[in-house]
Amino acid sequence: MGGLEWSTAISACEALSYAGYDDWYLPNKDELNAMYINKAEIGGFNDKNFSFYWSSIVRPVHASNDYAWCQDFYDGEQAYSVKKNNHRVRCVRRD
Repeated sequence: MGGLEWSTAISACEALSYAGYDDWYLPNKDELNAMYINKAEIGGFNDKNFSFYWSSIVRPVHASNDYAWCQDFYDGEQAYSVKKNNHRVRCVRRD
C-alpha cells in the first residue's frame, strides 16, 4: 500500500484480509528494519529515493504525540515523521 497517513495505515492493516488470513498488522520498527535488510529476498518494495514505510511505533513522551517511526527503503534511514504525512505501508502477519 502506498500514500497513507499513519492512523489510516494502522486501520488498513488491521482490516486487511488477504490470502486467507486476517491477522495482519503494521510492523514495529525492528520488524520493519528486518524487512529492509531482506528486501531483495522479500520483494515488492518501492525503494526509490524517499520511499518511507510506516511502523507502528509512536514517538515516546512527546507533548503532541504527532510523530511515528518510519524507514526509508532507499537508504535504510530511520526517523520519526509527522503522522499526517503520507508514507507507504507493508503489513505483516502475527506468528
